[in-house]
Amino acid sequence: MGRDLYGVALMLIRWEKHWFYDPAIPAHRIRHSCGAEFTPELRCGTCGDEITARETVSTDGPGAGLDPAQKPRVQRRSIVPLENLSPNEAMLSRAFEVLSDRWTAHAIAAAFRGCRRFVDFQDELQAAPNILTERLNRLVDLGVLKRVTYQDRPPRSEYRLTEEGRDLFPLIVELIRWGDRWLAGDRGPPQILMHRDGRHALQPVIVCDQCGQPADVGSTSLP
Repeated sequence: MGRDLYGVALMLIRWEKHWFYDPAIPAHRIRHSCGAEFTPELRCGTCGDEITARETVSTDGPGAGLDPAQKPRVQRRSIVPLENLSPNEAMLSRAFEVLSDRWTAHAIAAAFRGCRRFVDFQDELQAAPNILTERLNRLVDLGVLKRVTYQDRPPRSEYRLTEEGRDLFPLIVELIRWGDRWLAGDRGPPQILMHRDGRHALQPVIVCDQCGQPADVGSTSLP
């Protein structure tokens, strides 16, 4: 179960290299067994195309339904400015800001499902207004969402994924794959991802962008 999270780590590295590349971070110079430094790609195991949100839809799975409420937990944010962290620490801090909080991750997933206005997010997530406001503001500050005004009087805005935010989709897909495999329970996954307008179920595979061969814990190494 732990080793299977390596795919999530590779998708995080992919996103990081696209938006925050730093040669001082060893993970940004990861090598494949073909001998090349590479950027991991998430592709459809059926058609071989790279996976994007625009060509993926979801349908209810056998385990569809609300998850039981999680117990409250203490949230402690780092008080160390990002610029004072080591390169590796900065990479992990960015990941934790985006995905380690339950409501933040759910808000991103809801944005991919088409939510834009505050009321849409609230209906989808059933989050308290103050919690949802804080998480949406945080995602705007992080550059994952942007506010777009759709009404002047009274002023109203909606939240849309930025290019950086849309590029998180392969990471979300890999997290879903991992959760479906290990946490879905006896009923099965709560949703099924379909590729190419529903032509086939999405079976994600991670490959090297240089040679096209599978990339996993046994075929990759750090410099």
